[in-house]
Amino acid sequence: MRNEADFTNYIQNRLAAVEIFSETQSTRNIELDGALKTASKNQTGRAGYPDHIALVEDFVLVMEDKADRLKFVLRDGNEISQSVDATQNYAVNGALF
Repeated sequence: MRNEADFTNYIQNRLAAVEIFSETQSTRNIELDGALKTASKNQTGRAGYPDHIALVEDFVLVMEDKADRLKFVLRDGNEISQSVDATQNYAVNGALF
């Protein structure tokens, strides 16, 4: 199991290998920065920035690092949970929020 810092470096290197430029916990894109001004995973209405964000043609790639694979996604029945616990502690939930 890797810690989050090691995983962050791993992801940065893998993206660079396929010529995708990503930013870590920030963005210089004005539109994305505006959208993230209220995207806190704590659901406070404050700014929140994903671990990795990249623009790939017309797509925004958002990734959250978690050291534990068991923290990939938390479901509420068939839906992906949007509870504060889920958005703070699970990769997919946090990326969607």
